[in-house]
Amino acid sequence: MVRFMARSLKIIIEESAEFLEKQLKNTRTAHQKERIQVLWWLKTGQVQEHQELANRLGRDKSTITRWLQK
Repeated sequence: MVRFMARSLKIIIEESAEFLEKQLKNTRTAHQKERIQVLWWLKTGQVQEHQELANRLGRDKSTITRWLQK
């Protein structure tokens, strides 16, 4: 679920940080790894805004939004 409030990103991620970290290590494709990386950054509180996610990954903000909505 994605909600936007005052430019900060609010999302509920049900998976644990440990689970996401294991998935990151076991994922083979760059495409999947990017998406899991986004979830891990959000879950661990390292990133809280679309722009920061987009900058870290070199992607457009709309791409990040689309990923999170899926």
